[in-house]
Amino acid sequence: MSAMAKTGKVLGQMLRERVRRVAAVLAVELIILAIYTVMWALHRVASSDLMGAGLFGIFAGIASFVILARAQEKVWVENRWRLVPLADWKLYGVSTLANALTMAGAWLVIWLFDIGLWLIDGRRDFGFQPQIDQLGATMFFLVFMLLVLSWSFISLAHMLSLVITDFLPDLRAKWLRGLLTVGIVLIALRLGGWLFRGMMWLVGLLGIDMNASIEIGAHVPSIAYVYLWVAIGLIAVGAMIFSIGCCIMLRRWVETKQPQQVV
Repeated sequence: MSAMAKTGKVLGQMLRERVRRVAAVLAVELIILAIYTVMWALHRVASSDLMGAGLFGIFAGIASFVILARAQEKVWVENRWRLVPLADWKLYGVSTLANALTMAGAWLVIWLFDIGLWLIDGRRDFGFQPQIDQLGATMFFLVFMLLVLSWSFISLAHMLSLVITDFLPDLRAKWLRGLLTVGIVLIALRLGGWLFRGMMWLVGLLGIDMNASIEIGAHVPSIAYVYLWVAIGLIAVGAMIFSIGCCIMLRRWVETKQPQQVV
C-alpha cells in the first residue's frame, strides 16, 4: 500500500469516528430546535424565541470543539494510531485535518439549521449581501485559524505534561501534573488576554463601533480585509510554531500508553 493510500485510510477512519461523535451533539441541537418549532407553530413561543433558539448552535459548536480536542489528544497516546506506519508529522497533520474538516462540517450544519429557522419565520427577509458575505468569509478563516491555534496549543501542553511526568513515580507525577495544569491554564488565560486585546486593537484600527448595529450592504473598506488577513497570517504562524513543537516531542519523547496484558 502506498504512503498516500495509508494516509487517506487513516484520515477516513479518523473522520468517521469524529463525525459520529459530533453528529450526536448536532442531533441534540436538532431535537431542541424541533421542539421550539412545534411550540412556535402552536403559538406557545414568539418568533423572537424561535430565532433565539438558534443560539443553541453556539453551545453545539463549543461542545464539538471540546470533543474534537479530546479525540486529537487520544491519538498521541493510543497504540492503534501511534503504531500506524506513518511519520509522526503526517499523523499530526492528518489528525488536525480531520478535526478541521469535521468542525467545518459542523459549522455548515449549524448554519443550515439557522437558515431553516429564518425560512420557517417567513416574516423575516433572507438574502445575501456581497460585502457581508466577503467579510463573513474572512471572519470564518479568522475563527478557523483560532481553532487550529487552540488545538495545537492544547496538544503542545498535553505533550509537555507527558514528557515531564511519564518517567516519574506515580505520586510525584500526579502532583506535578496538577501543578502543570494550573500553569498551563494561567498561560492559556494570558494568551487569551493577548488575543482579546489584539482583536480589540484590530477592531479599533478598522474603526468598528461595537455599540452600533450592522448596516446590511454597508461598505467595508478594502484596508479592513488587509488587516484581517494579516491577523490570520500571524495566528497561522503561531499555530505552525506550536505544531512544530508538537511534532518534535511526538517523534522523540512522547510514548504510547501500553495497556496491561491479561495473561
